[in-house]
Amino acid sequence: MKFSALRVVVGVFSLAIGSQVSAETIGEALSKCSATENSLQRLVCYDRVVKDMNQYEGLDTEAARTITASPVYTPVAPQRPLPQQPSVAQRPAPPSEQDEFGLEHKRDTDEMAQGQSSVIAQVKKNAYRKYEFTLNNGQVWRQTDDSSIKLEEGIAVQIERGVLGSFFLSIDGLNKRMRVKRIK
Repeated sequence: MKFSALRVVVGVFSLAIGSQVSAETIGEALSKCSATENSLQRLVCYDRVVKDMNQYEGLDTEAARTITASPVYTPVAPQRPLPQQPSVAQRPAPPSEQDEFGLEHKRDTDEMAQGQSSVIAQVKKNAYRKYEFTLNNGQVWRQTDDSSIKLEEGIAVQIERGVLGSFFLSIDGLNKRMRVKRIK
């Protein structure tokens, strides 16, 4: 009997407390939490208010969305002044593919030409007994291997792209080729 009386007392007491809590509005609950001095207790109070939001009176759906949605901070990069672009008249004309052949060792080679034909305009040997020759389009190339092809002015040559950025010179009708490197 004492046990059931205790149940009744606890039940009535919890109903009385529950009715007081449910009569409180969300604004009152938040202001009560903001009055708390200890920051940890204030945080626990705010968490409890958000957890038990359905028990507060006068809570419309928009207020519930505002409280449950945490504000999202989006950083904004500082605006830098844009560098002035040179006008079209000031920009140099892009070099042609013929002019760039052999100089693209630091550029993407997929879109470049795989070879070119030209005529030797000038030939000389350097101090290491390697050929340095100028083509009729102004390009200057140097021999880099010890092949024994004889080069003379006026000979038509083919320069082809090899693997790993290398280039080979071959003469039409000869079954030999020479490894070369573009200088200018």
